[in-house]
Amino acid sequence: MESGYVIYEGESMLEPGVAIVAIATMQSSNIKTGNMIQTWIMRADTHPLDALKTANDAAVCGDCPLRSGNGCYVNVAQAPAAVWKSYKRGIYPALRTDRMVGREIRLGAYGDPCALPFEVWHNIVRDVPKWTGYTHQWRTADQRFRELLMASTHSLEENDVAHSMGWRTFRAKLQGDPLAPDEFYCPSDRGVECRDCRACDGTHLGTRRSTFKSVAIDVHGSAPKLKRAILTIERNKVA
Repeated sequence: MESGYVIYEGESMLEPGVAIVAIATMQSSNIKTGNMIQTWIMRADTHPLDALKTANDAAVCGDCPLRSGNGCYVNVAQAPAAVWKSYKRGIYPALRTDRMVGREIRLGAYGDPCALPFEVWHNIVRDVPKWTGYTHQWRTADQRFRELLMASTHSLEENDVAHSMGWRTFRAKLQGDPLAPDEFYCPSDRGVECRDCRACDGTHLGTRRSTFKSVAIDVHGSAPKLKRAILTIERNKVA
């Protein structure tokens, strides 16, 4: 089996005219997600670290408030950079969906899944037992993504808007902020892997009601990123 596959090469749905690439890597040591297939969404023409440093990452991150060094927990200099370099060396062949049968997949280990056309992900998840995915683009994205993704939110007010649009939510909250009655706390801190939890898949192709319980977690990351994330969330709550 190959170490990874090209899922998509084409125009970003978040920044028309910008070429992006999405890569699926088949093995993971991520202790929170377990050995799920990981997917990485990056500009095709720019090293992801350079895109972050120059704030040219909108094609893959959209209007996420945590992008461009504002608190995103992803260490772009590690896995995304390594995957992008491997892509540039041409080691990843085009996707073979039979390689994913029976495997769980994470939509967007880096990058927002809504940067790709809905049909790309829909064709993939039909052949897998479980997936997870999140988007900050829930207000403006193709609304069919409600079937696959959680709306990434940072306040109860955002939750209310997302729920009114038919989304389930995953709220990154400040420590000490209470849970809403329709939320439960992400069990990853108790050692439950994402592939076993099976909660963060939107409405699971329409088989779950949008009123099915949503998820919340305390914002996390390395100390410097956590500080920036908290400032960003507090600023957005005031706004």
